[in-house]
Amino acid sequence: MGAMKPAPRSPPAGGGGRSRKAFTGAVFAFLGAGLLALLYHLYDLKCPSHFVGDMYGIEVLFRLLVLLTTAGAMLLGAVLLALGRIRGSKPLETAGSLLVVTLSLVLLALSLGIVRERHKDALRGSYPEKSVEELIHLARSEKEWQAIDALVLKNDPAAVRPLCKMLLESNEDARLHYSAVRALAHFGGEEALAALEQARSMYHGEYYRTTIDYALEELRRKGGQQQ
Repeated sequence: MGAMKPAPRSPPAGGGGRSRKAFTGAVFAFLGAGLLALLYHLYDLKCPSHFVGDMYGIEVLFRLLVLLTTAGAMLLGAVLLALGRIRGSKPLETAGSLLVVTLSLVLLALSLGIVRERHKDALRGSYPEKSVEELIHLARSEKEWQAIDALVLKNDPAAVRPLCKMLLESNEDARLHYSAVRALAHFGGEEALAALEQARSMYHGEYYRTTIDYALEELRRKGGQQQ
């Protein structure tokens, strides 16, 4: 009687199945993060951190259109991924995964922008308590033109000299230049007038010239009224 042949061993489970499950799990983790980002966007629309005007409704509609289009395409990707898993179709899985990951990253990137803006809005609430030096530093380091608006509200003449210096530095941010022009028109005085006249000869852009001319006219009108 011949020796019995040993039963063939089943092939060891390869890492392919586990890695596929891990990949799918990672994709659905992106999906969850994208949905959380969508909820954060909706919260920001409902509870804005800054003053909103009459046109806010149009902004809400536009942002909702972008959000719902992006989220809808992301959910479509999740459906394609699930169908690909059920039917064993790798092209469907790949297409669905790409949609989910790409669009969730888009939503997360937009959310980071909102976090940054809400943080800035919270900081702006503290501007009235900050000194002239602190506000000038904020304006320069963060390119924060609203810090200059806060200087106008403080109405401290100590702001005139650093504002003049800011205006006459040609490599400074253009938004800071425009804000400095408006602020100097508010403060007035010989130093502000001299800085504006010098700036007019330095900058040749049409909008620069128009803004500075308006400020000079306002300063001269104030000077005539004081006389």
